[in-house]
Amino acid sequence: MSEFLMVAVPGVLAYLREVVDEMVRLFGISRAEAVARVNDVWGHLSFTESPDLIEHEMPEYWAERIYYADYPPTTVQPAPSLDSGCWTVGGTSS
Repeated sequence: MSEFLMVAVPGVLAYLREVVDEMVRLFGISRAEAVARVNDVWGHLSFTESPDLIEHEMPEYWAERIYYADYPPTTVQPAPSLDSGCWTVGGTSS
C-alpha cells in the first residue's frame, strides 16, 4: 500500500515522492508531515496516467504551493490535523 491516499500510477507516485522530498528539503518538515500535506491537497483525486498534468511542473513548484497558503509565499498553510486521515506515515509534524 502506498503512503498516499489517492489512486495513482507508479510514475505519478514517484513524482509525488519527489514533491515530498522537496518539502522536507526546503522547509525542514518531517516526511510524515509532507506526505500528510500532499494527501490533504490531492488525496481526493485520481492520477491514472503518467505523465499527468502535475508532472509538467518541477516538484519544487508544488512543494511551495502545498506548503504555503498564498503566493508569493508569505503564510505557511497549517498542517492537516492529526485526525484528518491524511497522516499515513508514522511520526508527526516537526
